[in-house]
Amino acid sequence: MIEKITKFLVLFTMSAILFSGCYYDKEDLLYPVGACDASAVTYATDIEPLLSNSCYGCHSNTQSQTAGAGISLEGHANLSSYVNTQADRLIGAVRQEPSYSPMPKGGSPLDACSIQKLQAWIDAGAPNN
Repeated sequence: MIEKITKFLVLFTMSAILFSGCYYDKEDLLYPVGACDASAVTYATDIEPLLSNSCYGCHSNTQSQTAGAGISLEGHANLSSYVNTQADRLIGAVRQEPSYSPMPKGGSPLDACSIQKLQAWIDAGAPNN
């Protein structure tokens, strides 16, 4: 009888430990919606890495003529020049809105926080910071 109780307690304890660890597997608890901080966006820290990872495959200085419809977003000068004339087109494309060519083409859409940071940076005047 004591052996059955011991096995039960061991099994119960192991189950409790196993299931209590599942809390950390819940992405929405670890990264709640609204945790995006777009209040201090900079070109060097936020925008350039975003573009480098998601856009330069087609829209770099070397790839833009063959893969990026002649649109180079590499470097602050190129990006700010494009933003000054085509900000709505850029945001519409990354938001994948109807009537805009969805970007990145053939890739995963940008996450909402990245788009929010890009919009905040544009709204701030696209500074070279």
